[in-house]
Amino acid sequence: MTRKILFLFCFLPLLFLAGCVPLKTPQIVYLSSDVSFLSFDKVLVKSHFTVNNPNQIALGGSVEYEIIINGQKFLEGTTPNLSMKAEAQSSFTIENTIEIEKVYGLISNLIQEIEAGKESVPFQINGKLKSSVIGFSFEAPLSASGEIPLPKLPGIGLESISLGSISLNDVTLKIKARLTNRNDFPIKVNPFPYQVIVEGKELANGTINEPIQINAHEEKDMVIDVKVNLTALGETLLKKLNSQTLKGDIKSTFQSIQ
Repeated sequence: MTRKILFLFCFLPLLFLAGCVPLKTPQIVYLSSDVSFLSFDKVLVKSHFTVNNPNQIALGGSVEYEIIINGQKFLEGTTPNLSMKAEAQSSFTIENTIEIEKVYGLISNLIQEIEAGKESVPFQINGKLKSSVIGFSFEAPLSASGEIPLPKLPGIGLESISLGSISLNDVTLKIKARLTNRNDFPIKVNPFPYQVIVEGKELANGTINEPIQINAHEEKDMVIDVKVNLTALGETLLKKLNSQTLKGDIKSTFQSIQ
């Protein structure tokens, strides 16, 4: 009995080689992609596929592929060897870390795209499964496409403006602002400029000089001391400051986020 099984095991590949049982090309189907942010400009993309081997013998091979992001070739790769059982369906995953900053060249360019309202960037995977058995080789095409979401910029809002010290020429304002991280991962906001706008006019401006670390979905308050010329402030705004009725807004342009 053992000899018969061994004979069939040895004889079946010979039938394929002789063309008596022609090999069929496996079919690859794209299922979905999972995207996980590792940082503000880095994501892990896992694309899942199934491969159906219609042949009566097991096959092995690997997928050579390229990833195109935003219309430009981003990287090339090869999967580890795949094992495909006879007349069965198996699955495999193409996994890559994508640095979104490199798609746009500079982190500032990425931030500008997000500020302009862009929420995702398209990707395409093109490839082929290469396999060979007993001298016969074949290729099975592979294709997938989807969208890589872009991160969200921090939110910044003006909480309050209060009066600090007053001298003959200047008044010190205490400006309380709130930064909000709207992402599912922590970020570090590097130094950025700001403007405080009150009643349609710029009241103060400056730069936040220290990086600010914000956890996922966290809000972080900061107090900025700003000196303003008393004459430029004006009597009306000074009265509103004293009565704590002065309202305004704070604007910023983020230049670097990690």
